[in-house]
Amino acid sequence: MKYNLIQRLLMAIILILSILFGLFLVMRTGHFIGEILKTFNSNIDPSVISNIFVSIVTGLLVGVYYSRKKIDKKEKE
Repeated sequence: MKYNLIQRLLMAIILILSILFGLFLVMRTGHFIGEILKTFNSNIDPSVISNIFVSIVTGLLVGVYYSRKKIDKKEKE
């Protein structure tokens, strides 16, 4: 399927916005988990838990992307 320039730009904008929204949801979930952990131990900062949670999820997504890319490359050969 061929797309013209406007369709490609719209798809790129939608992709970028969906990635940002997904990271926002992951960040809020991490903050929520940090708030729950803070009730058990007052030394924990929720923003630190949020950053750890975002880095773990982002690392998993990048790992899945590259492993799928490698599998697709092997299937083409």
